[in-house]
Amino acid sequence: MYVDAQAYRAHVQTPHFQKFRAETDAMMLRRELHEVVPVRLGAKASLSGQPLVRVAELTIDPAQLQAYKDAVTEEIDTSIRIEPGVLAIYAVALKEQPAQLRFFEIYADDAAYRLHIDSPHFRKYVEV
Repeated sequence: MYVDAQAYRAHVQTPHFQKFRAETDAMMLRRELHEVVPVRLGAKASLSGQPLVRVAELTIDPAQLQAYKDAVTEEIDTSIRIEPGVLAIYAVALKEQPAQLRFFEIYADDAAYRLHIDSPHFRKYVEV
């Protein structure tokens, strides 16, 4: 995640990134980059231990997209605020396909994830 597009462009010009690309390009079988726009970014200050990491891809009914964004924003904000085991939940939409959402979720461990999906605010989100 970068502050802005200029910061990203500066990053890809750094010597260490150029070295990384030169050393790893031949290892790539496929590279797919997506421009995304934030839906909601919620995270704790730091990560520790061996977290459970999940990536989810959702397609939302375009007619209900704003209602979905409202529901998921409330759920993410509540989870970050009150659940110690929810370390980060980032939701983004593909820039050219705003109903295509991607979620990057980090939990302290599997038990934290299980507590999360059993929480009242997560159940409310699922019901909405």
